[in-house]
Amino acid sequence: MRELLIYPLGVSLLLGFTGLLLGALRRHRLAMLFLALSLGWLTLWSLPPVARLLQASLEQYYPAVALEQIPVAEVIVVFGGVMETGDASYPYPGLTDAADRAWHAARLYQAGKAPRILLSGGLSSNRRDGLTEAELMRLFLRDLGIPDEAMILETQSTNTRENALYCATILRNADWSSVILVTSAMHMPRSWRSFKQAGIEAIPVGTDYQIQETRQTLTSWLPSIGSLEKSTYSLHEWIGIAVYQWRGWLAPDS
Repeated sequence: MRELLIYPLGVSLLLGFTGLLLGALRRHRLAMLFLALSLGWLTLWSLPPVARLLQASLEQYYPAVALEQIPVAEVIVVFGGVMETGDASYPYPGLTDAADRAWHAARLYQAGKAPRILLSGGLSSNRRDGLTEAELMRLFLRDLGIPDEAMILETQSTNTRENALYCATILRNADWSSVILVTSAMHMPRSWRSFKQAGIEAIPVGTDYQIQETRQTLTSWLPSIGSLEKSTYSLHEWIGIAVYQWRGWLAPDS
């Protein structure tokens, strides 16, 4: 229900339905206004320049870092959101658009940046086989050549705050103080500050960057479904930051 009240598509649908209802009540001018607002609102967030601006507002805080510039640590932590956690009828783990998180963690491990990887992600109610996202990530990383003994699983978390809290407990119990945190660049502002609030000073290593320099054409300015999706994800992160900030779940931004 919250999507209808917050995200662009939901707001546009509510405006459109309101316009149709007003039309049925013969409030034609007001109906046309709401229908125009519905179309305009959806078009705004579907524009590539708007999507890029929103993405850049998050990614700018954690620019890409070359492997050789990343210090060696005791453990690499990967937050969830990497694996498809739906129907388990297909025997292999599916990847989401954020799969670069796990891939980059494997890249860091192979480069000798840490001897172990902590995978964080709990159970989805959609899976009939009972596998958690951390277990699905392990299957994927195993295919990338990461040995089982190098992977630690955190299987309770269902959101970013829980990722941070449960991983922080594992890290403190193991007495690991040097940590590399890997997640999507747009997700890093909320993730890193959540981790810091949980008492862990992690080295932020972003991945899954969405902003790419490409030649601008006419289609670069036209509304698209892809741009609407990117705008929605960016808004999801900004709203998440605001909610976490309000609840006291984020460390000061410094």
